[in-house]
Amino acid sequence: MQQKKQASLSYLILFLIASNFYINRILARFVFQSAGKWGWIAMTLVAILLIPVGFLIYFLAQPVHLKKWKESYRNNRLIRIFLRIATLTSTFLCLVFTMTLTNASWLEKTPYFLFVLPFFAIIYYVLKHGIPTFLNLATISIYPIAIQYLIFVLAKHKTFDFYALIPFSGQNISQPLMLGIAFLAMLLEPFWLLFYLDENSQPIKKGSFICVFTILLLTLIYDALIVTGQFGLLVSKIPFVYYESWRAINFGQYIVYLDIFAFFYWITSAFCRITLGVFLWHQSWPKASLKKSLIFLIVLYLTLIYTLNHVMLYASIRFALLLISLISLILAIGFNSVALVRRNRK
Repeated sequence: MQQKKQASLSYLILFLIASNFYINRILARFVFQSAGKWGWIAMTLVAILLIPVGFLIYFLAQPVHLKKWKESYRNNRLIRIFLRIATLTSTFLCLVFTMTLTNASWLEKTPYFLFVLPFFAIIYYVLKHGIPTFLNLATISIYPIAIQYLIFVLAKHKTFDFYALIPFSGQNISQPLMLGIAFLAMLLEPFWLLFYLDENSQPIKKGSFICVFTILLLTLIYDALIVTGQFGLLVSKIPFVYYESWRAINFGQYIVYLDIFAFFYWITSAFCRITLGVFLWHQSWPKASLKKSLIFLIVLYLTLIYTLNHVMLYASIRFALLLISLISLILAIGFNSVALVRRNRK
């Protein structure tokens, strides 16, 4: 596949949202739920501390600075090895906590090879249409998320069950050390991935970046406000609920439509990692071609989905998609590292 040098705006924005997914899940649901009425203040402080992080990411992602940054370590093998190990570590920790925080009771009845199959459809799309096209289309995921927030703000139902949203809520993941490691890994992951961005890409517009990063911070505060139980006067005046509380509230037949928006959130989080993984894989072996086998596996997967129960599609998106996206990125980085070492030896 011929590499296309396009703007990296879509990839960066999507990955910020993906990182926000994990940060919210770890911090808002486990760290500050025990902080009582002051939990939302602590989360607000965390969001404020993330502001300089956003400026740093924006600064380093610009082609001019990215090129200088890469030139500083291009010939330093130790720095390159460190960056790859750091990326692998952060991704692996995200993988571990994703598995820990997701209800996996249905896994016992699910063949493991089904975990991989949904990704062949995604990989095939990227191979056929190109990574830049895929990233541009994937930005539509932002709008359903915004619509979902709007729906819940205008909803009349205010019932909220915090513990109904947390599988494995009694596990030791709430220990400060584990939470600190998880948050650090998820916070640093975007910085490690800057290592893989194209230094010849077009500049990122400041307004777009500020807008998306502001949404990231606001959702972080919003999660903390709701999770720590700081409803108070707000709930009595404004009928809004937590954005994932469709699990606990009774929307009746409308729950199906609300659940669709969550799919965009999960898919966005996974697609950016899958896309990067496919890019690294092709960078390692440019002549490789899997189109025929991919088509076969896609048809096979759709047939299995139809013949099995309807929960399989939901479960694949809810858990397997996020899980395998992280695994695929880990493997892609590993393969790319092996290919790089082999080329250097030659």
